[in-house]
Order: sequence, then structure tokens, then C-alpha cells
Amino acid sequence: MKYTNFDSEQEQLIGYWAKTQGFSHKALKNTSIEKLQAAKLATNIIRNVRGEHQEVYRDCNSFLKKLHKGAKITEKETNLIYRHSRRIQRIQAKKARKATR
Repeated sequence: MKYTNFDSEQEQLIGYWAKTQGFSHKALKNTSIEKLQAAKLATNIIRNVRGEHQEVYRDCNSFLKKLHKGAKITEKETNLIYRHSRRIQRIQAKKARKATR
């Protein structure tokens, strides 16, 4: 019983996230987990890092546009979003370390 409640809660959370991101249930079923994680990272990057990194902002926007249109997204494009995210995290961690010195 516990596991079914947990699964239904997860389904509801996934459904809510998909709805807020503009995905339908059909598109959600056809999209891989890696692409959905990259979409989440891309939206976070776009919200939080506007003017600092123009090329990152442009890549994230093009990734999200392709995803919403249903165009084919390659693994290379997905990995690019992951790399951008890691790079920004490292930069922010470095700034935080410098601020505490």
C-alpha cells in the first residue's frame, strides 16, 4: 500500500511539473528522462542566469524550443545542457568561496 501511494504522489508531481512546463501526457510518455532533466536544468538556467552567459542562454532557449515543438533532440544537445549546468555550478561555488574569505 505504501508504495502505491508513493507512486501516485510521484505521478501527480510529474504531471504537475509537465503541465507547468507545457508538456502533454502523450509528450511526457514519449520523452526520455534525460531530456526531461535537461529541460529542467535549462529552465533553471534561463531563470537564474540571464545576462551573464549569453551562449549558455541561447543554447538553453534553442533546446527548450526544440523540445516544445517536438523536434528531434540529439544526445549531444542534451549533454551540452548538462555541461553548461555543471560549469555554472562551479562558477557559483567559486564565487561563494571567495565571498567567505
